Amino acid sequence: MATACGSSSVFSRIAYDAVDPGAYENFTSASPAFPLSDGGCSLGLKQPHVNNSGMNGFTAQGSEQTRPGLKIVDGDINLLATPDLLTLFLPHVTGRALASNVTYPDSVVPGYFHILLHRDSSIYTYTDLVVNRFSIGSAAGQPVKMVLGCMGRDRETTPSTTWPSNLLPSNKAPYMHQDCVITIGGTAYKFRSWQLDVDNRLEPQYFDEVKACGFQRSDMATTTLKLVGPHTQSTVTSIMQAATPPAALDVVITLTHPTAGMSLIIRTQALQIPVNDPPVGKGVIMLDLTGVARRKDGGASSGSEIIFTNDSVPS
Repeated sequence: MATACGSSSVFSRIAYDAVDPGAYENFTSASPAFPLSDGGCSLGLKQPHVNNSGMNGFTAQGSEQTRPGLKIVDGDINLLATPDLLTLFLPHVTGRALASNVTYPDSVVPGYFHILLHRDSSIYTYTDLVVNRFSIGSAAGQPVKMVLGCMGRDRETTPSTTWPSNLLPSNKAPYMHQDCVITIGGTAYKFRSWQLDVDNRLEPQYFDEVKACGFQRSDMATTTLKLVGPHTQSTVTSIMQAATPPAALDVVITLTHPTAGMSLIIRTQALQIPVNDPPVGKGVIMLDLTGVARRKDGGASSGSEIIFTNDSVPS
């Protein structure tokens, strides 16, 4: 644990809570807790100082005029994709609860949650968080990883020093790249890597205090899917050239967990991919198929651009 030399990141972990208001006291041994993946966690409170930049007869600013600026909590939480984690966080990504294991984007801003972050010597409680950006994907031979790009309203002023008793991180097995089957128009293709990115385009709103009132959309949300596979005449013709507007591709990513009854299906029913010929270098030529998932009039789930079906029975 922490010594005179400082803190070690190997002791870091997070816990989740959604009780209002967020507070350290609400975290118990019953709270969901998870290990961080290699990317760790950059979640943190940021509050710049504001100082008059006018003229005072000197070449330096006066300390007496400095005031604390606007607070914001933001940063990424890197996790391995497991069925229970997806059950917990997908509604925060889409703003819609899972109904019969299905969720897809709603117009409302996703609900708040709170995170307890263990930084070895100190325990930080971040409150009123929303998921602004979400990324999930994998590469050959690797586990499926997910990144939650969060924003929040505040952090408890004084970090605690004690992790709640018996609150242990989950050790459930993550999905692996080999658990993934990707079909386009019903035909299965092999890909070296894939990554889905959702940007909810949320922004904090400030009024009469330095803490944000809440979060509102600043623009339309965007969902992109990147597929990287071998460059063949078939993939160029049937994927890249077949996704030129007004045409669009129905892409289904199916992850089957080794635990029976658990799976995740990600569907983009109107993926449009611009033509982008691959460069030639040493080694294998790879085709980067990065497209935007758009709505489909009359499609499934109100024509949604992205549909998550999380068939899981977490215990």
